[in-house]
Amino acid sequence: MQTVDLSEIDLGALIRYCSRLWGSVFSKRWVCEDRIIAVIAHKEFVWRTTSQQAILIVIEYDKANSRGTLTVKAFAGGQGLLNISWGSHGAAERTVVERVKSFLEFQRWES
Repeated sequence: MQTVDLSEIDLGALIRYCSRLWGSVFSKRWVCEDRIIAVIAHKEFVWRTTSQQAILIVIEYDKANSRGTLTVKAFAGGQGLLNISWGSHGAAERTVVERVKSFLEFQRWES
């Protein structure tokens, strides 16, 4: 499981970006009185392990402080050779974190 700290961002743009890339199974946002919560779920085939894996992204954002976290967890899979994921979960989590950080950096340049 990996996390990205969020502060002073265009949260709607981030949720749309993550939903477009990783929302193949589920993507929903809840706007509460003091916070916004988004859950995004994705499944993908991993050629390296010849199995399916799932990626879950949870975004929690405190409206009052304009701060939050994005948490990503990859799981499942292990259907291929010896039923082992061979590190594909960690690689998937790192890919999501790197892409989100790049997106946030791009957002800062735009503003």
